[in-house]
Amino acid sequence: MSHIIFHIDVNSAYLSWTAVEQLKNGADVDIRTIPAIIGGDRESRHGIVLAKSPSAKKFGIRTGEPVVNAFRKCPNLHMDPPNHRMYREYSRRLMDFLKTYTPEIEQVSVDECYMDFTGIAQRFSSPVEAAYEIKARVYEKFGFTVNVGISTNKLLAKMASDFEKPNRVHTLFPEEVKGKMWPLPVSELFMAGKSSVAILEKLEIRTIGELAQTDPKLLEFHLKSHGRTLWEFANGIGDAKVQSEETAAKGVGNSTTLPKDVEKAEDLEKLPDMVCRGGSCIIDPFGHYLTEPVWDREELILAELDMSLPISCKMEHDAVGHYARPDVLELTVHE
Repeated sequence: MSHIIFHIDVNSAYLSWTAVEQLKNGADVDIRTIPAIIGGDRESRHGIVLAKSPSAKKFGIRTGEPVVNAFRKCPNLHMDPPNHRMYREYSRRLMDFLKTYTPEIEQVSVDECYMDFTGIAQRFSSPVEAAYEIKARVYEKFGFTVNVGISTNKLLAKMASDFEKPNRVHTLFPEEVKGKMWPLPVSELFMAGKSSVAILEKLEIRTIGELAQTDPKLLEFHLKSHGRTLWEFANGIGDAKVQSEETAAKGVGNSTTLPKDVEKAEDLEKLPDMVCRGGSCIIDPFGHYLTEPVWDREELILAELDMSLPISCKMEHDAVGHYARPDVLELTVHE
């Protein structure tokens, strides 16, 4: 019997949890219904957009961009600061609730997890019916919405949960991959980052289906082992099991927006400490605080860098949400 895996993802978790908490405390406005973000400090230009409301998305505001950019797009934007202690508490409550269905839960970040539904499948008429029940009960009990993706492996369940948001249930079984996933732009494939997508586009590979039908040896030639991984993902191949025991984070990530424009190259030498120690708290995928930053200064490439632009840095993560490759950093210049 094939496994049935759910991927359960809180919609705009930080903003949703903030909204629920505010409404519990007597707020008149639900920030999920207005242009709103969770971010940093507007005056100092510090921080990035951690979560956004649907109304904010209509202004072109993107998660991960500097707060100052978001306010340029929407001057009347409402912003609340992050509250990681509250997020961890809401996350704990959600995971505890989901474990009333089955202990086979793998939490991969503060707002998402995998559930191995296989062992309790006989209790429901179908996986889809169970997913709708879970989704409805989460909203009834906690006041926020989730997406649920359903498939036979973690990769496809993750892809399914991202199809359309918020408050949706989607399936992506192997027989549905060609019809539902292959027509999508290759940039929507899990783990297909900007640099990989740029190389694929040079190879005239623009959809997930085109990637799936490309000779994997060609992909390995241009993208090394990551090319083979992307080819497997495009074909829905993934055999990772749901791990119900917490595992230690393999790396950490953090980002910051500079309080003023960088004008001198030597100022960039301060970036590792600013990003790793300053700004927002450093937490692992399970919400635990970490004290020692991971940074490889040799990965900072300064050539041809426009120093007038905000900069953030982040770690790579693997296909199931754990942070990985602690010696590799991505330096992003936000235009």
